[in-house]
Amino acid sequence: MNTATIQILLDDLLDAAVAELSSPPARQITAHGGFAFDCEQVTSRLMDWTLTPLDERALFPVINVITIAVSVLRCYPHSTGDEPIPDAADITAAALVLAADLAELTEGLSSRWEAGTLFPTVTPDVLEGTQVGWVGARALGPEGGFAGWEVTLTLRA
Repeated sequence: MNTATIQILLDDLLDAAVAELSSPPARQITAHGGFAFDCEQVTSRLMDWTLTPLDERALFPVINVITIAVSVLRCYPHSTGDEPIPDAADITAAALVLAADLAELTEGLSSRWEAGTLFPTVTPDVLEGTQVGWVGARALGPEGGFAGWEVTLTLRA
């Protein structure tokens, strides 16, 4: 894999996540490294990559393992200090939206991988023999009035 391929994978992952969400946020971005919890958004990002050791047969190291993630952030009831504690019904309603996002992401992305449609703009030879490992999902926030999920996967060429 090279950096151009990684960018295509991130773009495809973002597009797939947006397509799987029944009500995706309007802001949809590809980030590298961290991202701000400042609005509702869907974000794909590169988290990590590993190079194969350079040997006498290779002219340069090759990226053979990458970890990428997609996240969804939503508005989440919170107290600013001047306001009372959020109503339990509002927190529960927000949690149900987040639970639906997680279900749609994990089920949809897994189905797309199994069908060979998760990364449609990558030429088939690039991903031939590639294995995907679903690392898991982690809760994000609540922080600054936003909360969500991040689903992580590792691709090994």
